[in-house]
Amino acid sequence: MICVRRWLRAGILEDGEVHPNDEGTPQGGSISVLLSNLYLHHALDLWFKRVVKPRLRGEACLVRYIDDFVVCFQYRMDALRFHEALRH
Repeated sequence: MICVRRWLRAGILEDGEVHPNDEGTPQGGSISVLLSNLYLHHALDLWFKRVVKPRLRGEACLVRYIDDFVVCFQYRMDALRFHEALRH
């Protein structure tokens, strides 16, 4: 945990100057990719597999790359129900 905290507070190099980073993750930083994958694996991938898919009428597939994803459904109604659940 200490390593992650230090990585997040490392600062941002801009025009040869290091600026402190007080919140969030640096955009484009490799820690952002790592944390995004860790979070979304639990918050999206496993939720889709364990909660969403068993409730669908037809087939569905979720494809995710870092923080982008596409979900394909066999039936439109399944897609609409998923969209509503995702909003909540």
